[in-house]
Amino acid sequence: MSRHFWVLVHRYAGLTIAGFLTVAGLSGSILAFRPELDAWLNPPYSVAVQAQPMLSPLVLRERALRLAPHTRINAVDLQPKPGIAFMPNLTARTDPATQQPYPLKRLHLNPYNGEPIAMPETPAPTGYWPLTRHNILAFIYELHYSLVLGDIGLWLFGITATLWTADCFIGFYLTLPMRRKQPFAATPIATGPTLANFWQRWQIAWKIKWPSSKQRLHFDLHRAGGLWLWPLLLIFAWSGVAFNLNAAVYRPVMQALFEMTDFDNFPAWCTIMRQLKGNGVDGADYPFAS
Repeated sequence: MSRHFWVLVHRYAGLTIAGFLTVAGLSGSILAFRPELDAWLNPPYSVAVQAQPMLSPLVLRERALRLAPHTRINAVDLQPKPGIAFMPNLTARTDPATQQPYPLKRLHLNPYNGEPIAMPETPAPTGYWPLTRHNILAFIYELHYSLVLGDIGLWLFGITATLWTADCFIGFYLTLPMRRKQPFAATPIATGPTLANFWQRWQIAWKIKWPSSKQRLHFDLHRAGGLWLWPLLLIFAWSGVAFNLNAAVYRPVMQALFEMTDFDNFPAWCTIMRQLKGNGVDGADYPFAS
């Protein structure tokens, strides 16, 4: 295939993924400050500071799960602040009878004794409309990874990440110097470009010519910027495939190219999960601990 063909593929692939990357980039920039924004929008509930030490966050997690058995708690803050109530991020389990999530209620625990703190009986929001200070960050988070479209959004972002990964290699190929055509001669006078000659011609792609026309400046910024940032761009693109199309694309490719061990069947992981279950950790949260 000609170089012009790959230029067109690179151009239209970039136009296709531009909108998705804009949404992911802007929302991700906000989510980088999610803890600070959440503390500003939703100040934590305070309790009286006591002389006794606070309970371990993992102990508080287990007490919260006993109080809300139809939920999961997938993460806890291991550095709690004195005088701040323990407020777990609850995720509803699915009711096997209705195949719908169980209703959620906010839960606050006293970090010193683990007792629930009486709060107004207001159920936790289950949707994103209307947007309020309580759910806007959760909305941005879901927008970031699924466009708030559920599984359809996950697949769209996964396909976008796969296309972006392929486009990284296409763009890299297009920065390489074109092979020079040797002039016709009765006796060959050259055996082909040397490595030194290749690097001398390719180094132009790593630089920005200044001063230059606007068109040349934009082209150099695109080409040189892409080359210098190429490893990071590839990491972002391929990690997006891992997050969204793990079983469909990421694992088969990694196993074929690098013989990557399937993490689900990793013996040490299974052993650790069984030990956690034996120590009283909720095994339903760990599907491999069986």
